[in-house]
Amino acid sequence: PARLPSRSALPKPRMPYEPEIERAMKRELRMPPGPAHWMGQSDLNRFARMEEVAFDTFRDRETGEVFTNTAHTSGTLHRRITDDIQTLAAAYANTGKLEYAKKVRDWFLLYAAKANDYPLSLPLMEATSALCPNNATYVQASVIVGPMMKALTYVWTSDAFSPEDRRIILRQFILPRALESMKINPGMTNMQDEINNMLFFAGIAAGDPNLIAEGLFGDHGLQAKINLAFAPDGSTEESIATGYHNGVVRLVSTLADAVLATGIDTGLSFERLDKARRLLDRLAMPDGRVPNRGDTPTPG
Repeated sequence: PARLPSRSALPKPRMPYEPEIERAMKRELRMPPGPAHWMGQSDLNRFARMEEVAFDTFRDRETGEVFTNTAHTSGTLHRRITDDIQTLAAAYANTGKLEYAKKVRDWFLLYAAKANDYPLSLPLMEATSALCPNNATYVQASVIVGPMMKALTYVWTSDAFSPEDRRIILRQFILPRALESMKINPGMTNMQDEINNMLFFAGIAAGDPNLIAEGLFGDHGLQAKINLAFAPDGSTEESIATGYHNGVVRLVSTLADAVLATGIDTGLSFERLDKARRLLDRLAMPDGRVPNRGDTPTPG
């Protein structure tokens, strides 16, 4: 049966700064009234401009406009909560303080309890990008649920979770989200890579080999992504944008490292991925950036 990688086996996340931890611990544990309508893609991309002034209330830093309607703010709110969950999971991984894991547990239990208020079948956002063929589900799976699943791996086996907590979270949150994400038509995007990661980590938590297999061997799972994105020498096929190559190395590496940490015998070969990582190291500019196609590898 599938087993969760131990915290010592997974690469340890960065220890968050103390103000980040304090902010995450202080955030009020409640959701906006549902059903929620998420912001459109253009508004999601303005995330850095939105300043939180109260629960479910945000101000545009550039214009000063205040948004209090859930239709405008819920996308931002859920991303903030996701950031908090990642912060607290990383803090627990580095310190072992159970209070951080308990707050993560409480957030997951709240999401599980509110699952029916945020049904995946509704148009939660108006995606304008052709890269979001399934609109809200695609964005939710990659931007919110994916990072949540990865954070969960650091706290899932802690004493903060009772067997009943795990049962509720699995049945009411993890499995419905994962199974809905499996219906998405796969695309050649970093969002799809996040979804593959989410399915793998969800499968580990659920002990579900089908979800693990989907993340690894699905139409655009880890195996297909390595073979599609990287040539045998680790370079990018001409038809694939160099910027995407750069992004996929990080996301695919995360999943590959997690697979190796579990000890699961998948039969996967990471030779192309290893060559791609070495290639990016050689191409890196002095400031660490990787040049886009047509750029020279040195300034000027």
